Amino acid sequence: MSSAADDVVSLFRIHTEALAKQDWATITARLHPSLTRNHIALTAEQYVNQAKEGFKAIPDLEVALDQAFADKNGSFVFGRLIVRGTLKQEFMGVKPSGRPFEFSELTIYEYRDGKVFRILTATDKESIKNQVESLPRTPFDTGYGYGLPEQTTGLKEKFTNLIEGITKGNVKESVLKYCAPDVLFNGIRNITREEIIQQNLTIQDALTDLKVEFDGLVVDEDHQRVGSAYFVTGRVTKPFKDYLPGQIVQQYKYAIHFINEDGQLGALTSVVESEKAIDEGTEAAH
Repeated sequence: MSSAADDVVSLFRIHTEALAKQDWATITARLHPSLTRNHIALTAEQYVNQAKEGFKAIPDLEVALDQAFADKNGSFVFGRLIVRGTLKQEFMGVKPSGRPFEFSELTIYEYRDGKVFRILTATDKESIKNQVESLPRTPFDTGYGYGLPEQTTGLKEKFTNLIEGITKGNVKESVLKYCAPDVLFNGIRNITREEIIQQNLTIQDALTDLKVEFDGLVVDEDHQRVGSAYFVTGRVTKPFKDYLPGQIVQQYKYAIHFINEDGQLGALTSVVESEKAIDEGTEAAH
Protein backbone atom coordinates (compact mmCIF):
# COMPACT_ATOMS: atom_id res chain seq x y z
CA MET A 1 0.00 0.00 0.00
CA SER A 2 1.37 3.40 -0.93
CA SER A 3 1.93 6.04 1.73
CA ALA A 4 0.34 9.48 1.78
CA ALA A 5 3.74 10.93 0.86
CA ASP A 6 4.01 8.61 -2.18
CA ASP A 7 0.51 9.55 -3.28
CA VAL A 8 1.11 13.29 -3.18
CA VAL A 9 4.46 12.93 -4.99
CA SER A 10 2.60 11.01 -7.71
CA LEU A 11 0.16 13.91 -8.05
CA PHE A 12 3.09 16.31 -8.36
CA ARG A 13 4.70 14.16 -11.08
CA ILE A 14 1.44 14.08 -13.03
CA HIS A 15 1.24 17.88 -12.82
CA THR A 16 4.85 18.28 -13.97
CA GLU A 17 4.40 15.84 -16.87
CA ALA A 18 1.22 17.64 -17.95
CA LEU A 19 3.05 20.97 -17.85
CA ALA A 20 5.86 19.60 -20.02
CA LYS A 21 3.26 18.37 -22.55
CA GLN A 22 1.21 21.58 -22.33
CA ASP A 23 -1.74 19.40 -21.33
CA TRP A 24 -3.80 22.27 -20.00
CA ALA A 25 -6.96 20.20 -19.50
CA THR A 26 -5.21 17.83 -17.08
CA ILE A 27 -3.63 20.74 -15.22
CA THR A 28 -6.91 22.66 -14.95
CA ALA A 29 -8.74 19.63 -13.57
CA ARG A 30 -6.15 19.29 -10.80
CA LEU A 31 -6.13 22.89 -9.54
CA HIS A 32 -8.03 23.75 -6.36
CA PRO A 33 -10.70 26.49 -6.66
CA SER A 34 -8.88 28.47 -3.92
CA LEU A 35 -5.44 28.20 -5.57
CA THR A 36 -2.70 30.69 -4.66
CA ARG A 37 0.72 31.09 -6.27
CA ASN A 38 3.33 32.96 -4.25
CA HIS A 39 0.51 34.30 -2.05
CA ILE A 40 -1.57 35.62 -4.97
CA ALA A 41 -4.99 34.09 -5.67
CA LEU A 42 -5.30 32.66 -9.17
CA THR A 43 -8.09 31.09 -11.15
CA ALA A 44 -7.24 28.02 -13.20
CA GLU A 45 -7.43 30.16 -16.33
CA GLN A 46 -4.97 32.69 -14.91
CA TYR A 47 -2.55 29.94 -13.89
CA VAL A 48 -2.64 28.36 -17.35
CA ASN A 49 -2.17 31.75 -19.06
CA GLN A 50 0.92 32.41 -16.95
CA ALA A 51 2.34 29.03 -17.93
CA LYS A 52 1.63 29.68 -21.59
CA GLU A 53 3.68 32.90 -21.43
CA GLY A 54 6.74 30.81 -20.65
CA PHE A 55 6.19 28.68 -23.74
CA LYS A 56 5.81 31.82 -25.87
CA ALA A 57 9.21 33.07 -24.77
CA ILE A 58 10.77 29.57 -24.95
CA PRO A 59 8.86 27.61 -27.64
CA ASP A 60 11.04 24.51 -27.26
CA LEU A 61 10.76 24.58 -23.48
CA GLU A 62 11.37 21.23 -21.77
CA VAL A 63 10.63 20.49 -18.12
CA ALA A 64 12.41 17.71 -16.22
CA LEU A 65 11.83 16.70 -12.60
CA ASP A 66 15.14 16.50 -10.75
CA GLN A 67 13.94 16.18 -7.15
CA ALA A 68 10.57 15.48 -5.54
CA PHE A 69 9.83 14.54 -1.96
CA ALA A 70 6.96 14.92 0.48
CA ASP A 71 6.28 15.14 4.18
CA LYS A 72 4.75 12.12 5.90
CA ASN A 73 1.30 13.65 6.30
CA GLY A 74 1.03 13.83 2.53
CA SER A 75 0.12 17.49 2.11
CA PHE A 76 3.32 19.16 0.91
CA VAL A 77 5.76 18.33 -1.89
CA PHE A 78 9.12 20.00 -2.47
CA GLY A 79 10.44 19.81 -6.03
CA ARG A 80 13.38 20.93 -8.12
CA LEU A 81 12.57 21.36 -11.81
CA ILE A 82 15.12 21.76 -14.59
CA VAL A 83 13.81 23.86 -17.46
CA ARG A 84 15.64 23.85 -20.80
CA GLY A 85 15.04 25.70 -24.04
CA THR A 86 16.04 28.46 -26.43
CA LEU A 87 14.95 31.98 -25.56
CA LYS A 88 13.15 33.57 -28.52
CA GLN A 89 11.92 36.75 -26.88
CA GLU A 90 12.72 38.75 -23.76
CA PHE A 91 11.99 36.76 -20.61
CA MET A 92 12.25 38.03 -17.04
CA GLY A 93 14.24 40.98 -18.32
CA VAL A 94 16.73 38.82 -20.23
CA LYS A 95 17.24 39.21 -23.96
CA PRO A 96 17.61 36.08 -26.12
CA SER A 97 21.04 34.85 -27.16
CA GLY A 98 19.85 32.24 -29.66
CA ARG A 99 21.47 29.31 -27.87
CA PRO A 100 19.85 26.71 -25.59
CA PHE A 101 20.23 27.20 -21.86
CA GLU A 102 18.88 25.82 -18.57
CA PHE A 103 17.50 27.19 -15.36
CA SER A 104 15.99 25.62 -12.27
CA GLU A 105 12.92 26.21 -10.17
CA LEU A 106 12.56 25.25 -6.52
CA THR A 107 8.94 24.85 -5.60
CA ILE A 108 6.60 23.75 -2.81
CA TYR A 109 3.12 22.45 -3.64
CA GLU A 110 0.43 22.03 -1.02
CA TYR A 111 -2.44 19.68 -1.86
CA ARG A 112 -5.99 19.62 -0.56
CA ASP A 113 -8.55 17.06 -1.66
CA GLY A 114 -6.08 15.79 -4.24
CA LYS A 115 -5.72 19.18 -5.93
CA VAL A 116 -3.03 21.87 -5.95
CA PHE A 117 -4.05 24.37 -3.28
CA ARG A 118 -0.91 26.47 -2.76
CA ILE A 119 2.23 26.96 -4.84
CA LEU A 120 5.44 28.60 -3.65
CA THR A 121 8.07 28.85 -6.37
CA ALA A 122 11.44 30.48 -6.93
CA THR A 123 13.19 30.75 -10.29
CA ASP A 124 16.98 30.66 -10.55
CA LYS A 125 17.25 34.12 -12.09
CA GLU A 126 21.06 34.03 -12.21
CA SER A 127 21.01 31.04 -14.58
CA ILE A 128 18.53 32.88 -16.80
CA LYS A 129 20.60 36.07 -16.70
CA ASN A 130 23.79 34.21 -17.60
CA GLN A 131 21.96 31.74 -19.87
CA VAL A 132 23.81 28.80 -18.36
CA GLU A 133 24.22 25.95 -20.83
CA SER A 134 23.86 23.08 -18.37
CA LEU A 135 22.91 22.70 -14.70
CA PRO A 136 23.96 19.90 -12.33
CA ARG A 137 21.45 17.11 -11.74
CA THR A 138 20.88 15.17 -8.55
CA PRO A 139 19.86 11.50 -8.44
CA PHE A 140 16.07 11.48 -8.36
CA ASP A 141 14.56 10.49 -5.02
CA THR A 142 17.97 9.67 -3.47
CA GLY A 143 19.33 13.07 -2.56
CA TYR A 144 22.97 13.17 -3.59
CA GLY A 145 23.32 9.42 -3.26
CA TYR A 146 24.57 9.45 0.32
CA GLY A 147 24.14 6.45 2.55
CA LEU A 148 21.70 7.20 5.34
CA PRO A 149 22.97 8.01 8.83
CA GLU A 150 22.11 5.58 11.63
CA GLN A 151 19.58 8.01 13.06
CA THR A 152 16.99 9.02 10.49
CA THR A 153 14.62 10.85 12.82
CA GLY A 154 14.72 14.31 14.32
CA LEU A 155 15.75 15.98 11.07
CA LYS A 156 13.23 18.81 11.38
CA GLU A 157 14.49 19.68 14.85
CA LYS A 158 18.11 19.51 13.67
CA PHE A 159 17.37 21.90 10.78
CA THR A 160 15.34 24.40 12.82
CA ASN A 161 18.01 24.37 15.57
CA LEU A 162 20.58 25.42 12.95
CA ILE A 163 18.44 28.32 11.77
CA GLU A 164 17.67 29.41 15.31
CA GLY A 165 21.33 29.20 16.33
CA ILE A 166 22.47 31.29 13.37
CA THR A 167 19.86 34.02 13.86
CA LYS A 168 20.43 34.24 17.62
CA GLY A 169 24.19 34.68 17.36
CA ASN A 170 25.38 31.13 18.01
CA VAL A 171 26.79 30.83 14.49
CA LYS A 172 30.02 28.92 14.98
CA GLU A 173 28.69 26.20 17.26
CA SER A 174 25.54 25.71 15.18
CA VAL A 175 27.39 25.40 11.85
CA LEU A 176 30.12 23.12 13.23
CA LYS A 177 27.47 20.80 14.60
CA TYR A 178 25.24 20.75 11.52
CA CYS A 179 27.59 21.00 8.52
CA ALA A 180 30.17 18.60 7.11
CA PRO A 181 33.72 19.99 6.69
CA ASP A 182 32.94 20.55 2.99
CA VAL A 183 29.46 21.21 1.61
CA LEU A 184 28.56 20.94 -2.09
CA PHE A 185 26.84 24.21 -2.99
CA ASN A 186 24.31 24.26 -5.86
CA GLY A 187 26.00 21.20 -7.35
CA ILE A 188 28.89 23.33 -8.58
CA ARG A 189 31.53 23.92 -5.92
CA ASN A 190 32.47 22.90 -2.41
CA ILE A 191 32.41 25.44 0.39
CA THR A 192 33.99 24.80 3.76
CA ARG A 193 32.02 25.18 6.95
CA GLU A 194 34.51 27.89 7.92
CA GLU A 195 33.31 29.83 4.86
CA ILE A 196 29.70 29.25 5.92
CA ILE A 197 30.53 30.55 9.39
CA GLN A 198 32.23 33.64 7.98
CA GLN A 199 29.35 34.38 5.59
CA ASN A 200 26.87 34.32 8.44
CA LEU A 201 29.10 36.35 10.75
CA THR A 202 29.38 39.01 8.04
CA ILE A 203 25.59 39.20 7.83
CA GLN A 204 25.27 39.40 11.61
CA ASP A 205 27.85 42.18 11.71
CA ALA A 206 25.78 44.27 9.28
CA LEU A 207 22.25 43.35 10.42
CA THR A 208 20.61 43.22 13.83
CA ASP A 209 17.27 41.85 15.01
CA LEU A 210 17.55 38.95 12.58
CA LYS A 211 14.37 36.93 12.29
CA VAL A 212 13.41 33.91 10.20
CA GLU A 213 9.82 33.08 9.26
CA PHE A 214 9.18 29.79 7.47
CA ASP A 215 6.71 29.97 4.62
CA GLY A 216 6.99 26.29 3.73
CA LEU A 217 8.92 23.37 5.23
CA VAL A 218 9.03 19.79 3.88
CA VAL A 219 11.04 17.12 5.72
CA ASP A 220 11.89 13.76 4.10
CA GLU A 221 13.47 11.65 6.84
CA ASP A 222 13.58 8.54 4.63
CA HIS A 223 16.18 10.17 2.37
CA GLN A 224 17.37 12.85 4.81
CA ARG A 225 16.34 15.95 2.87
CA VAL A 226 14.76 19.21 3.96
CA GLY A 227 13.09 21.63 1.56
CA SER A 228 12.25 25.08 2.83
CA ALA A 229 11.01 28.51 1.81
CA TYR A 230 11.55 31.28 4.33
CA PHE A 231 11.86 34.99 4.97
CA VAL A 232 15.00 36.44 6.63
CA THR A 233 14.56 39.95 8.02
CA GLY A 234 17.07 42.26 9.72
CA ARG A 235 17.88 45.93 10.38
CA VAL A 236 20.96 47.42 8.69
CA THR A 237 23.50 48.81 11.18
CA LYS A 238 26.35 49.51 8.77
CA PRO A 239 26.57 49.75 4.95
CA PHE A 240 25.34 46.46 3.51
CA LYS A 241 25.17 45.93 -0.26
CA ASP A 242 23.09 48.90 -1.50
CA TYR A 243 21.19 49.38 1.76
CA LEU A 244 21.63 52.18 4.28
CA PRO A 245 21.86 51.99 8.08
CA GLY A 246 18.41 51.97 9.63
CA GLN A 247 16.70 50.23 6.71
CA ILE A 248 15.01 46.88 7.23
CA VAL A 249 16.05 44.28 4.65
CA GLN A 250 14.15 41.12 3.82
CA GLN A 251 15.26 38.13 1.76
CA TYR A 252 12.96 35.37 0.56
CA LYS A 253 14.93 32.15 0.09
CA TYR A 254 14.35 28.56 -1.03
CA ALA A 255 16.74 25.77 -0.13
CA ILE A 256 17.18 22.00 -0.16
CA HIS A 257 19.49 20.47 2.44
CA PHE A 258 20.89 16.98 1.85
CA ILE A 259 22.22 15.15 4.93
CA ASN A 260 25.12 12.73 4.46
CA GLU A 261 25.86 9.37 6.06
CA ASP A 262 27.54 11.11 9.00
CA GLY A 263 24.31 12.94 9.79
CA GLN A 264 25.66 16.31 8.66
CA LEU A 265 24.80 18.70 5.84
CA GLY A 266 26.62 17.38 2.78
CA ALA A 267 24.99 19.36 -0.03
CA LEU A 268 22.88 22.47 -0.36
CA THR A 269 20.85 23.91 -3.22
CA SER A 270 19.66 27.47 -2.66
CA VAL A 271 17.89 30.25 -4.57
CA VAL A 272 17.18 33.80 -3.37
CA GLU A 273 13.79 34.64 -4.84
CA SER A 274 13.79 38.28 -3.71
CA GLU A 275 15.64 40.81 -1.57
CA LYS A 276 14.35 44.27 -0.74
CA ALA A 277 13.96 46.98 1.88
CA ILE A 278 10.61 46.89 3.67
CA ASP A 279 8.75 49.39 5.82
CA GLU A 280 9.02 49.53 9.60
CA GLY A 281 6.62 47.14 11.28
CA THR A 282 6.08 45.06 8.14
CA GLU A 283 6.24 41.34 8.75
CA ALA A 284 6.83 38.81 6.00
CA ALA A 285 6.07 40.75 2.82
CA HIS A 286 3.62 38.36 1.24
